[in-house]
Amino acid sequence: MVDRANRETETREKQARKQAWRPPNQLEAPPAPVGYKHRWIRERVMDYDDKANVHKRQREGYELVRAEDYPDSEFPVIDEGKNAGVIGQGGLLLARIP
Repeated sequence: MVDRANRETETREKQARKQAWRPPNQLEAPPAPVGYKHRWIRERVMDYDDKANVHKRQREGYELVRAEDYPDSEFPVIDEGKNAGVIGQGGLLLARIP
């Protein structure tokens, strides 16, 4: 007796349902390391710095996620200032917490 896959299992990929289109997610983030969670924290509101919020989150144990931690990914990065090199977008910074 010969073990052979039938034709249906060989062509299953062709019959797979196509993924529905979704608009791009502006807050997409890289996967967090094992034992951590990623969260977006507010840095600015309507062009006003919200330093108190960032400092509060850091005291709670959050650490900012740097782009160099994910060299194979292309995420928006803060170019200048105190948080240069941190993944961030639209007044938000990416942070991780255990």
